[in-house]
Amino acid sequence: NYSNGVLRILNSRLKISADNLSHVHSQNVYFKSLLSHSCGLVLFSGPTGSGKTTTLYSLLKSLRNKKIYTIEDPIEVYHDNLIQLEVNEKLGFDYSEGVKQILRHDPDIIMIGEIRAPETADMAVSLALSVHMVWSTVHAGDAFGSVRRMDHFVRSAKTGTTLDSLCDSTGLNGLINQRLLPVLCSHCKRQLKNTRKAVRVRILGEGLHTRVSLLTKNRYAKICVRGSGCPHCHGYGTVGMTIAAEVVLVTPEIRELLRKGETE
Repeated sequence: NYSNGVLRILNSRLKISADNLSHVHSQNVYFKSLLSHSCGLVLFSGPTGSGKTTTLYSLLKSLRNKKIYTIEDPIEVYHDNLIQLEVNEKLGFDYSEGVKQILRHDPDIIMIGEIRAPETADMAVSLALSVHMVWSTVHAGDAFGSVRRMDHFVRSAKTGTTLDSLCDSTGLNGLINQRLLPVLCSHCKRQLKNTRKAVRVRILGEGLHTRVSLLTKNRYAKICVRGSGCPHCHGYGTVGMTIAAEVVLVTPEIRELLRKGETE
């Protein structure tokens, strides 16, 4: 017999905001636009360890003069400008009971740590439709996979909530699916400009080299790869992580497609 354990270290002191979440400026603009809504549902998705929690907290803590309540299992990062509640099922304090208590305080935004059961999904949709701003995370492989996941959950809850409810004008505002990528050290990263094809293939691999060639039309001036390491990056060749995100701002046209079941 043996036991396994996982230790997650989350740094709440990181200076990450809506302005520098991603190295891609347009993605940061999209992220910030989600903060302007007064009601509706925003879903963050991605595999375990993809930075969903960090992204969500970074956006929420950038808001000012808002009453933001969270219900989490467990609380992963503590913030002074958030009122955070933790699920304790042994004491009968589950997501449903937590939301009931939060609603008595007339919140501007409710953050549900993770949707992983039909009852929680149904509750999140109901809150969004009752003119509340709801942010949450869900496990899905892509942005629209969140919708398929939510559709499965709310149907399983059998309360009458459907995908059509989620696609109401006040239902769904945004879908974010993300992955974490290492940031290359600016001091030792290697440029692929002026390198022979055989060298590029050896570095990138045949499949990735083909995709990069198609995307760049064989222009490698701005393509860099990880270097061998230097004192600035302590020999790693990388300095931290950034996110690569699929950000979908849900428009009336997208809602109509979702109503028709087009979630691919």
